[in-house]
Amino acid sequence: MALFFKRIRHKLLISKKFGKYTLYAIGEVLILTLGIGIAVRVNQWDQMQQNRAVEISILKTIKADLDRDLPNLQWDIKAHNDVLASSRIIQDHLENDLTYNDSMPYHFITSFIATFWIYNSGGIQSLKSLGVNTVTNEEIRSDIIQLYDFRYDYMRYLTTSLNTMIQFGEQNILLGRFKEAQFFDDYETEELWDGGMVPLDYESSPKNLL
Repeated sequence: MALFFKRIRHKLLISKKFGKYTLYAIGEVLILTLGIGIAVRVNQWDQMQQNRAVEISILKTIKADLDRDLPNLQWDIKAHNDVLASSRIIQDHLENDLTYNDSMPYHFITSFIATFWIYNSGGIQSLKSLGVNTVTNEEIRSDIIQLYDFRYDYMRYLTTSLNTMIQFGEQNILLGRFKEAQFFDDYETEELWDGGMVPLDYESSPKNLL
């Protein structure tokens, strides 16, 4: 192509057709400028396609992470609902001096169930390494930041605080009130989880547990 334009310029100069040569030179510049512009646009489009592919890949990874987080979250919700239900039954027995029954060991052990909030973070870590603006949709980007930087962090704080309080109770309260309390150092002990926790002295007064 360059050789073709060169021949045209040579012929115009030889024939001394300077007016046409000037018009030709202007046209050549315009064509060159247009070509560069098209090349830049094509390059920009290609880069946008690459960026979009990266964005979609990260969003798919985040979605997969959230899909794996959901069963864990559902289990945690059920566990905490069980804790609340058993705690209310225990509270009712203690406040009203109700008679001890065979279901109480289950409620005592259930009331001390603790959860740890651990989530899949591969997608969010990749996003943060590339920059959160990799996600071009502002609403989706805001939702992701809100979820991981606020809600998930708050859930981790809550579970950490809860476990700290439960550990304090195990070490300072349960040992003097339940004969199975020594097993709390080993959460895999089947004797504890299958049999529940039996209080050392309930018959004289439920309030002895307080």
